[in-house]
Amino acid sequence: MASYGIEPGAEHYGCLVDLLGRSGRLGEAKLVIERMPMKPTRSIWGAILNACQSHGDEEIAEKALTELLKLEPDDDGGYMLLSNMYAAEGKWCNSNEIREAMGSKGVKKTAGCSSLVVDGITHSFVAADKKHPRWVEVRSITNFLKGEMDVKADFPLFSMHPSLSSD
Repeated sequence: MASYGIEPGAEHYGCLVDLLGRSGRLGEAKLVIERMPMKPTRSIWGAILNACQSHGDEEIAEKALTELLKLEPDDDGGYMLLSNMYAAEGKWCNSNEIREAMGSKGVKKTAGCSSLVVDGITHSFVAADKKHPRWVEVRSITNFLKGEMDVKADFPLFSMHPSLSSD
């Protein structure tokens, strides 16, 4: 990049950390963070934390969460990633500790919101939102989609799309 007169910024380092993390090279991603000439941003810590969840690296995940919380102590995202990572590994005590830490700091989990288009109108809702005026239709569509996804999950990836087929 230097030969092109480009000074790498936090965004460049963030992309590198994200790519290394997604490929499971968490040690290298951690080294990039440690050696970068500026302070890591929330996005960089979030990228490595996501990668740690995907690849099951608790040690780096805990460090990433600690650093992320220094930047955004009231954000629930990091807490939830680490809590879910522990839960997926059956480490319920650790998962509960993270949830309790959230509670003691007054951090609340943000409800996820989904959207569906019914008769050309976009409807946003949260899980089990029975107050929605078209709840029955929303539930019917989500149940249908869940069934479709379950059927697709029974087949290998290459059978889902013609361009991935070996024929």
